This record gives sequence, C-alpha cells and structure tokens, in this order.
Amino acid sequence: MRIGVAWLVFIAGAMIASPALAKSCGAAVAHCKQEGSRHSDAAEKCAAAGAQCARTGTFTGPYTGRTFRGFAKR
Repeated sequence: MRIGVAWLVFIAGAMIASPALAKSCGAAVAHCKQEGSRHSDAAEKCAAAGAQCARTGTFTGPYTGRTFRGFAKR
C-alpha cells in the first residue's frame, strides 16, 4: 500500500510541474529554468524557447526536446 501511495504522489507531482500544464509561455519558461537549474546555460536556452513560444504558441524544452502546444501567442 505504501508503494502505491508514494507512486501516486510522485506522478501527481510530475504532472503539476509539467510545462504542459503551464497556462502561458512565461510559466513554461519559469518551469524550464527551475528544471534546468543544473545547466549553466539554462537561463539563455529557456529564454530563447520562451521567445519562440511567444511567436508560435509552441514551447519546446531545450534539454528534453519535448514540444508543448496551445499556448497563447503574446
């Protein structure tokens, strides 16, 4: 039972922290910087991904290559 609860908490935490659940390109950039904090170039790469997101409405993680669509272009 404990393993099941721990797994559920882990999955819920991963979903909450996902850029897919971000409501804006800015929120996706903030998540990117947090998750990429071990990389010295995170601020620059995440900002570039955010600029592209503002133009296209699609955020592509600079380290994972995962693409998240549907953000408002702003």
